[in-house]
Amino acid sequence: MRVLALDFGLKRIGLALSDPEGRMALPYTTLIRKENSRLLAQIQDIVDQEKVECLVVGLPLGLNGEETLSTRQARNFARLLG
Repeated sequence: MRVLALDFGLKRIGLALSDPEGRMALPYTTLIRKENSRLLAQIQDIVDQEKVECLVVGLPLGLNGEETLSTRQARNFARLLG
């Protein structure tokens, strides 16, 4: 199963793509965040082109292990992905 992992950031989103078996991921690209509709279209294009079966969005936690504003923003972004 091919997996696309997203490292959410306020200005950029880093992407890593697994091999077709889903065993190992390598850096894929970095997307610049401007408007959500364009960003979602770019991600959809990658999903289609690379035959991605699963999306994983990383959740940034505070140093104490608790959720932060960034965690909530990443969760909201994940919801946009469906």
